[in-house]
Amino acid sequence: MGVAERREREREQRRARIIDAAERVFFRLGPLASTMDDVAVEAELSKGTLYLYFKNKDDLYLAIACRGLSRFVERAKAVGDTDSGYEQLRRVLEAQHRSALAHPEHLKTMLAWMASGFTASPDAPGYDEYLALVTTLMGRLVAIVERGTRDGSMRADLDPVQVVMHCWGGSMGLWMLVLNRDAIAARMPVPCDFDALVPSYAEMILRAVAPRPDKEAP
Repeated sequence: MGVAERREREREQRRARIIDAAERVFFRLGPLASTMDDVAVEAELSKGTLYLYFKNKDDLYLAIACRGLSRFVERAKAVGDTDSGYEQLRRVLEAQHRSALAHPEHLKTMLAWMASGFTASPDAPGYDEYLALVTTLMGRLVAIVERGTRDGSMRADLDPVQVVMHCWGGSMGLWMLVLNRDAIAARMPVPCDFDALVPSYAEMILRAVAPRPDKEAP
């Protein structure tokens, strides 16, 4: 490996370390209260070094979002195009579940970001990448539902965009409950199997999009 390649690898490793630190800080302190100074301390870097990698807090938020979106875009793309729309949606929901289990800290950070009402500026350096990933992911998911309505594995009267938004919004809300299970359970009058909560939600979504009883189920 040459000098240039080694330097580029070290730069990418440091950038990833900063994003890791930012995730921890944003979740611990909240998106609005966190500062670039906090991230620099967490990453064990000088503030000047931090600014060599990220222009501002918007840029850091977008880097965190892009990291998670990139993982999920790859999972969504990996779903086989030869399957029915219904089967593709099932596999996407399962992939989302696995991703959340594998990266709980990232999910906590994104939930805190969404709950804060914070909106990244379109002028931030990473905004175009973020928008492109959102567009790719939404397009892929909508296409899956559209396929299902055409191949008969899903109800023909479905609005694909509405289905995708229900899947996304509902799963985020459920994960908020799952990640705070101890606090939620402490004030619930009845027991709840939190481990089964997200899979059972996915099953309800799949039942809702399946053909009506008078038609052949997938």
